[in-house]
Amino acid sequence: MADKSSHQFVGSSTVRTNIVNQLSAGEAPTDELIDGLDGSESAVYNALSELNERGLVREVADGWGLTGHGQLVAQSVSRWQSIEELVETDPEYWETYRINTLPPEFQRRLHEITPYEIVRGVRPKVNRNHEVIRERMQTVDSCRLISPIYLPENDPFIPDSPETKMLLTRGVVDGVLANEDRDIFEVHPESQVRLAPVEFGLNYGESYMCLVLPNLEDPRKLFASLWADAEPMEAYLRELGISIPE
Repeated sequence: MADKSSHQFVGSSTVRTNIVNQLSAGEAPTDELIDGLDGSESAVYNALSELNERGLVREVADGWGLTGHGQLVAQSVSRWQSIEELVETDPEYWETYRINTLPPEFQRRLHEITPYEIVRGVRPKVNRNHEVIRERMQTVDSCRLISPIYLPENDPFIPDSPETKMLLTRGVVDGVLANEDRDIFEVHPESQVRLAPVEFGLNYGESYMCLVLPNLEDPRKLFASLWADAEPMEAYLRELGISIPE
């Protein structure tokens, strides 16, 4: 057992995990632990003895409590279980989509969004995921949205309000202007727009949140996103004072 970390040691036993979880809510007598856990009386006593030897629990006047070390492990175990619940909702999704486009602090907090539903755009409704977002936007007076691509079909459904804020890439604006399609500016004159080099989609209102992550299996989208925001080499050469043949 000594070759395992404390997290592995606790996580490798359902009884030890349940004891740590129960004690994370406060000290408890042995009888209460036995009654509240799915395990035999001897299994609970053995687990308590093992946890005590590892310095994760301590005997107190009314029974058992977590040590400081145990409290840290309990927080980690709780987070690990939440991550497992997050992935178990749709394992296939998490095998094919990336989260590293999100800021690190929000990658670490993804497990907090449960419960949730995965909505896929597949035949015959290849745009079902976009339809769901449009349906949600019709239920609110304002929203916040992040989009690395311009979807003109969404324009009529984005609430035009000073409280609506849109975070877009420069590539989106360039694409709108290049196509002489300025609906995004004309349909939402009161909405606020700012620019940032984002690679994921987010749309949320008072009663919903829709998160769109990039797909691992479609490198074209990733390349296109990076290419749109990349610095032209010619501009950098000019900064260095290097002339460029016409």
